[in-house]
Amino acid sequence: MITKSAGLFLMLSVLFLFSCSKDKVDCEDTMAVNLLLSSEVQSLNNSIAAYNVDPTDASLCRDLRDAYDDLIDVLRDVRECFDATGQQQVDQDINSATQSRNSLTC
Repeated sequence: MITKSAGLFLMLSVLFLFSCSKDKVDCEDTMAVNLLLSSEVQSLNNSIAAYNVDPTDASLCRDLRDAYDDLIDVLRDVRECFDATGQQQVDQDINSATQSRNSLTC
């Protein structure tokens, strides 16, 4: 069973700092960034839960793969919102999500 996403969200929430200027994400708007991360993690959690009920369902596997892709994209978008230590954690979270995504067999 896949359960890493909850820890991922907690780490990102704790590490969030106030510095960034990026087109897609306004890092100064910490509420918006937190909502974006929370929404993606919730979507991933929902996909994980559905997949765990029936891991043989190809459409659920594709949904889970897409949820990982969406989370990875958001993590890349908000990476610059963190200080150097936070960026290292985000990089680890991206690697972890990528490995989980790549372990899917759909």
